[in-house]
This record gives sequence, C-alpha cells and structure tokens, in this order.
Amino acid sequence: MLNSMWQTIDLLDQLFACDAIHLSGGNTYYFLYWLQQRGLMERLQHYALHQGVLIGISAGAIIMTSEIASARLCGDAPYVPLTTYQGLGLVDFAFVPHVQDTPEDYARMQEYANHQQRVLYGCHDGDGIVVAGETVRLVGNVVSMTPKNV
Repeated sequence: MLNSMWQTIDLLDQLFACDAIHLSGGNTYYFLYWLQQRGLMERLQHYALHQGVLIGISAGAIIMTSEIASARLCGDAPYVPLTTYQGLGLVDFAFVPHVQDTPEDYARMQEYANHQQRVLYGCHDGDGIVVAGETVRLVGNVVSMTPKNV
C-alpha cells in the first residue's frame, strides 16, 4: 500500500511538470467529485495560472468555469456524493459543450445565462474557446448568450 501511494505522488509530480494537462470529458459532476476527493483542485488552479496550459474537452472545459451547473444543459446527471459545484474559476463565463442548433437548446441556454447573470458560451463539436490571460478567442461557430434582465 505504501509503495502504491509513493508511486501515485511520483506520477502527479510528473504530470504537473508537463507543459500541458488535458482534462477529458465524461460526466462533469463525477469528474469534479474525484478531482476534489484527490485534492487536485488547488493544484490545477495554480498550474493553470502559473505553470502550464490546461486543455479541457466537454466536462474538462466546464470544470474550468466557476461552477459546473451548466453541465445539466448537455445532459449530465448530478452525482449524489458531490456537495459543491464550484469549479476551478479560471474564467468569468459559463460553458456548455455539444450544442445542437435547436430552439429548445437556445432557450435553455438563455434561461441559464439569465438565471446565473453570466455570459454563457456554447460550443458545437469541433468549436472551441482559447483563453490566454484576459483574452478570449472564439474558434468556429461558438454560441454566445448574454444575460438579459427579466
């Protein structure tokens, strides 16, 4: 057991020595829960702000926002043991992947933006957002929902 723990610590040190870390997709709530359980949230924040590049796809991109409730917009079901939906807080907008061009999707996205009072960017598969410091560059046909006072 002890040997296994040291191997894990060694692997984490190797991971955080890389130029970039890829945060994959999957269920955002489950992913966030295990990042929290393994104590990786602060380390990932520090890495993104001071050391390297975080690349997020789907759930990995949602986790970079301040809270992950937008994951429901793409069909993720909450994971019961998760008690806080706070993400890494690396950007000041909300995000949803896998956008379909339907009136229902757009209505749900606008409702979310209004309720959260924050800009929501939605990406179709193949689109993306590049954030470098304070610069946000939209790549492809990214949907933007600005909160409206209702």
